[in-house]
Amino acid sequence: PAQLRHLILAAERPEIKIQVIPKSAGLHFGLQGPFALLGFGNLLEDVLYIEGRHGDLLVAERAAMGAGAGGIGYPDDEVATYQDGFESLRTLALGPADSLDRIEQAARDIA
Repeated sequence: PAQLRHLILAAERPEIKIQVIPKSAGLHFGLQGPFALLGFGNLLEDVLYIEGRHGDLLVAERAAMGAGAGGIGYPDDEVATYQDGFESLRTLALGPADSLDRIEQAARDIA
């Protein structure tokens, strides 16, 4: 329950938004494994980090993906695929308030 309560406290910060995907959503893009998308606006190209099955870290930048360049071990549109996948996760997820309610309920159930 302490970790769940920590999430609730963290969500009070304006730069943090937590959304929970309920089990009822079924199979979804996020089940492929952890990934991180870093967007820098116009300052830098978007970056995708994926931890491989054997602990290696693979990185793809959108700039390296164009014109058949191939990127770093990814098809040309891998960053865009993960951006679309992330947006699909956001549509499946509960809103921030409902997500915090779900986390609070889980913390009570565990205690």
